[in-house]
Amino acid sequence: MFDAFRGYNKLNTDEEKEHSIRSSTESPSPCLHCAGHAQRPQTQPRALFMLYLGWFLLLVLSAFVVFSNRDLRSSNSKRLITQTSSYSPILEDLDPGLQEFRFNGSIRWPSPYRGPPSKEVDAAWNRISIVRPLDLDISKEDFHNIGVNADTAATNAPEHGGGYFMVPEFTHQLHCVNLLRKASYFKYEYYKIHDPDFGDKEETFKVHLDHCVEMLRQFVMCHADVTIVTAHWIEQRSRPWPDFNTKHLRKGARLDKQAFKARRDSVDPHEAGGCHGNEFAAMKDQWSGM
Repeated sequence: MFDAFRGYNKLNTDEEKEHSIRSSTESPSPCLHCAGHAQRPQTQPRALFMLYLGWFLLLVLSAFVVFSNRDLRSSNSKRLITQTSSYSPILEDLDPGLQEFRFNGSIRWPSPYRGPPSKEVDAAWNRISIVRPLDLDISKEDFHNIGVNADTAATNAPEHGGGYFMVPEFTHQLHCVNLLRKASYFKYEYYKIHDPDFGDKEETFKVHLDHCVEMLRQFVMCHADVTIVTAHWIEQRSRPWPDFNTKHLRKGARLDKQAFKARRDSVDPHEAGGCHGNEFAAMKDQWSGM
């Protein structure tokens, strides 16, 4: 009987109703939708600031990595060039960058440095093999590092700029290749009789010869040797004489005589392209003296 009254709530009196109405009007429940709009002006600028700051730091870091790698590659390239070259004041002025270069070995490539004797071919060779002395103003200490005597070195007159007469080694090497090119035509008839390589048809041989000279020309220009060649006053000469006894760094260690002997003894002379024992001995003596 009493169970029927368990869910019954007592009716509010007039005083309680009035108190309830007053409380609801004085303390309204917050509007969640309105509260979100009220807080947004405070949180959105902070989030955007952090986002932009992250982008900026990422950009700065990326730029730092790019420029650091470029400077590191440049420094390593210059160190490599210095370590594989004999001392030369020209090294300080070289672009340390390394570039991959593909030789043009096409047998009939129409290079301006190829062909029979002509003014055009001679002019092309002169542009790369005839170089005015550099007249570098270097100290005696630099001469000592080069390995020559500064006391006998020829210098330019002060009114013409002063400095020592010197040229990089690669210009001399190109001159030598050019001389071979010219001499090949001069002595062609002799070697046509005495050398089996000259037994080809004349046109074939000329193409072969031009190809060989061109390959040497590309190699010398690609591996330009900046070793300094100095000029000196010597007896029985009326003008300064170039000193071609220059120092170079050999690529690779000196030939180990024992290792060479073991390798020589293990090779059948008949399987070595016809290079017989006496020729091996001559090669050993020549290489060991380098």
